[in-house]
Amino acid sequence: MRWFGRRKKIANDEALTEYGDRERPVRGKPFKDRPVKPHIKNAVSLMRGQLPVDQAVANFPNRRAVARKGEGVRYTTAGRLREAKFRVEYTPNEWNQVHVSVENLDAKREWTDDDSARFNECFGEPVWKEDDDE
Repeated sequence: MRWFGRRKKIANDEALTEYGDRERPVRGKPFKDRPVKPHIKNAVSLMRGQLPVDQAVANFPNRRAVARKGEGVRYTTAGRLREAKFRVEYTPNEWNQVHVSVENLDAKREWTDDDSARFNECFGEPVWKEDDDE
């Protein structure tokens, strides 16, 4: 894996964004609230900064310039996640320079329903892309 600059620590007051999709939910939910492949990486992916929906979509490998109806984002801060007993780490990669990994303090422990509930409580209301958005 290529090195993508210095891994700068994320401050507690720094905004983080999670991408979601109402039209293509994962496990019946528009936002992931637990690792999808914990045997590979026992973490949930977020993005650094408070990104609008179109900008969040542009950080994915398919690099669409505009989000589709039903895609959305929700926001939190690193501090809220840390207060809820999660580790927050800046983990940029060649596809996503603003990638952030969120994991349990004990990264080897499998996520529980309680972990998912604590994770979800860290976020505000989602912002969705609608047909009439420019």
